[in-house]
Amino acid sequence: MTQKTPSLTPVQTTVLSQSTDDLGTFGVVVGVDPDEADEMGAFEEDALTLADVEASEIDGQPI
Repeated sequence: MTQKTPSLTPVQTTVLSQSTDDLGTFGVVVGVDPDEADEMGAFEEDALTLADVEASEIDGQPI
């Protein structure tokens, strides 16, 4: 008689928090308001400007 090994299903749990003290804790999602996120640099703008695009080249050809 052969024994069957039970199949195990991994369980993933997400913990929600409102405390910034939990920011470095694995598995914890911290909710912050837009002002706090802005202070933390979450919305730092780093997109290209129109001048950057116009000054760039694709395949050696000016745009």
